[in-house]
Amino acid sequence: MVDAAYEARYRLLKALQQRRLSETYADLAAQDAHRAAAAFFFESVYNTDDTTRRDAAFIAFTDRLRRVLGGEVVACMDTVIALQKLTISLDEALLPELVALNAPLKPPIALYEQAYARMGRYDDRLRQIRLTVHCIQVAWRLFHRIGIGTGLKALHQFMRLRGDTLVTGFLMEGYHALHRLRSPAPLADAVQERETQRLERIFATYGSQNPEA
Repeated sequence: MVDAAYEARYRLLKALQQRRLSETYADLAAQDAHRAAAAFFFESVYNTDDTTRRDAAFIAFTDRLRRVLGGEVVACMDTVIALQKLTISLDEALLPELVALNAPLKPPIALYEQAYARMGRYDDRLRQIRLTVHCIQVAWRLFHRIGIGTGLKALHQFMRLRGDTLVTGFLMEGYHALHRLRSPAPLADAVQERETQRLERIFATYGSQNPEA
């Protein structure tokens, strides 16, 4: 049975995180050169929604992707799924800490950060940052590979005729966002620097308050 209160808090937590990302990277999103890439990574890849169906579809689709588009596509999606699973795990661990602090459903950012420190999963958060940076770099290389656009568009059209574009639609979104981007460095470097600085600031301010840490 679904806990309605839990679901409501989870949705509002995701909304808070999405707003925080939008504010952190507003300067990049405002630039024509990076707008589409920022939207792809912070709304589609760095995604706190339940992507169980998409991930299962990818696993079922792995052999076809490898045959038609090559192993790099499979490696890229493996990274996306790993990032997604870690993000969900951190969110699920954060919710009880917000409850323990008697946080309102829409907590102020300071209380959210205190709960993050209380959660105490510093190493996992570092890994999440590294995975995000790696995902940006891998996806950029993939969508600049010669012939990838032609192959992906053909496969997407074939899957559209079959009425199943869950996986290829995601890949097409990435292709359109990244294939004209000259370098992944501005976005990747911004994520590495800003998220690491933020993490260090949170733990320096609040420490690890997890009673089990």
